[in-house]
This record gives sequence, C-alpha cells and structure tokens, in this order.
Amino acid sequence: MEKNKYKFRAECLTDVGFFLSRLQLDFVTCKITKEKNFPDVEIEIILIDTDLQEIMEVMLKGIDAHVMVESLNYANEYTGGRI
Repeated sequence: MEKNKYKFRAECLTDVGFFLSRLQLDFVTCKITKEKNFPDVEIEIILIDTDLQEIMEVMLKGIDAHVMVESLNYANEYTGGRI
C-alpha cells in the first residue's frame, strides 16, 4: 500500500481548487480526471508526510466538501463510493 497516495471525488473543480489552496502540505503530484457531461471530478494526489486525518481536516474547512470527505481513501483502496 502506498501510504502517501490518495484518491477522492469532488462535486466540481471549484471544490478541488479551494482544497488545494488551503493545503499546507507538500504534494508531489495531483491528477484531476473529469468525465464528459458531468461536473464531478476524481482526484489522485501524492502527499509527503501526511495521513487521512490531516487531509480530512483541510477538506472540512471547505464549504459543502462532504463528497470529498466521504470518498477520501488510500488510492489502492479507493472505490469511488462515499461512506
């Protein structure tokens, strides 16, 4: 398991932009995938020295960030579903 590689969904790119602007952690890469005709996006991010809880705390600072929080998981355990 890659402990520093995470995936999550967001309702729109604006949510992702807000999350990344608040992120005080170093990240190596951030890949954003968008399906045609849908506003939802899927994000894969590799972070340095962090854990799920730290990422979730940053996400919770956003308005209406529930999709990101509920879908966040390690990349190899990510299903796209929400908890």
